[in-house]
Amino acid sequence: MTADITAAGGGVGRIPAGRRAILHIGLHKTGTTYLQRCLFENIEALEDLGFFCPSPSGSRVVAAHNLAREVRKTRQFEPNGMLWDHVLPAFAASNATTLLLTSECFDLSLPRHIARFRELLDGMEVTVLLCLRHPIDLIQSMYSQITKSERDDDFAAFVEHRVTKDNRLRFDRLHRQWSKTFGAENVRVLFYEEIRDTLLEVFLREIGAEALLANGAPRLPDAKVINASADERLIALRVACAARAKATGMDPARYRDEIEPALLRLATRRGWTDSRLKLVTPALAARIAEACRPEIEALHERIPVPASYFTFTANRDAATSPEDALIDGLADALLTGDLTVAGGSRPSFLSRLFGRG
Repeated sequence: MTADITAAGGGVGRIPAGRRAILHIGLHKTGTTYLQRCLFENIEALEDLGFFCPSPSGSRVVAAHNLAREVRKTRQFEPNGMLWDHVLPAFAASNATTLLLTSECFDLSLPRHIARFRELLDGMEVTVLLCLRHPIDLIQSMYSQITKSERDDDFAAFVEHRVTKDNRLRFDRLHRQWSKTFGAENVRVLFYEEIRDTLLEVFLREIGAEALLANGAPRLPDAKVINASADERLIALRVACAARAKATGMDPARYRDEIEPALLRLATRRGWTDSRLKLVTPALAARIAEACRPEIEALHERIPVPASYFTFTANRDAATSPEDALIDGLADALLTGDLTVAGGSRPSFLSRLFGRG
């Protein structure tokens, strides 16, 4: 059984000759959750093709997050979850030929962690799949993600921290680190912008599971579980609400149960979802370019990089938008209970802010 690997293991043991492994390492925010849900929906067909697809207990994704965290020793690691000494013996005892490990948590690995992955996969031919995304879009999407969890981070400060500290934006260094351990010929680089509309199809071809395409359309997950994007208005509202909640000492349970659902309902009613983010001012675009262009140029010397990656375009004016005051008003109203967004909202308040209910 490959869908739930959480039973007690008996040590790594020996992997039979001829086996291979695929490490899909992210990056974060390149459709990884969508792919992992798609793989789960097609897990039986993948098993028939010889893939061993470990999945966390009780989840509906094929994802090896805990394996990455076990080696990296992060706080999110679950000792009773999926472990290397569960997965590898089970794979060795199976008839599968390919171990498929997908987790964006691998992209945070340091060289010592990468070396440990190589040791664990000793004796196997390993292919590493790395998907990159333009730094401006990547940073915006990362910011959107963190604001979903009561974070009041300022976007400009977030950008500075990312370009200074985040190894995931050092594309050349990232590629070199994985290539040094697994061999450059075994590290396959994809670019999110080029495959976004055919993400699952490209991924299945890359891992050698194109037979799923020949046998008919793969099963897709319910659209409700996909991690939909927000636009800058929802993000600004989240940040404003989080700051006010923190300043007033609001009970986190109330924030989670009342404020966050109201935020999402309001954003859905106003159409503030599934759109391209516009958070980058000219100054921030220049800062991102300063930090990221040298890495892109260095990577381009070894593998072709899309021409769009050499352009860093702002998508927001530096001036304060009139919407900012409206966002502040919405945040105040949500947290004080003056605005309730359920089956209906208070027309007079929304009319005052937006000219319609």
